[in-house]
Amino acid sequence: MEREGDLFKATTPSGVYVSRTIIIATGRKPKELEVPGEAKLKNRGVTYCATCDAPFFENMDVAVAGGGNAVETVLQLIKIASRVYLIEITSQL
Repeated sequence: MEREGDLFKATTPSGVYVSRTIIIATGRKPKELEVPGEAKLKNRGVTYCATCDAPFFENMDVAVAGGGNAVETVLQLIKIASRVYLIEITSQL
């Protein structure tokens, strides 16, 4: 990627793109819990993105399993869900 004045120039195998803004979306694979039933229920109640999927759980009881940004996820969901449970994943007691 190069900058040319106020523009960015990105050269890819499929061509050259010039734009005022570049958004780098590298993708990410969510960390799965690897618990029984998770794969079967993926996208049928088990989701990995509160920003994307929270509206599907309006006025429902939900659980957030995780560490790291789990509290941030809970803060998003308490505005939408009727009740939110936080399940902390840790090897420490």
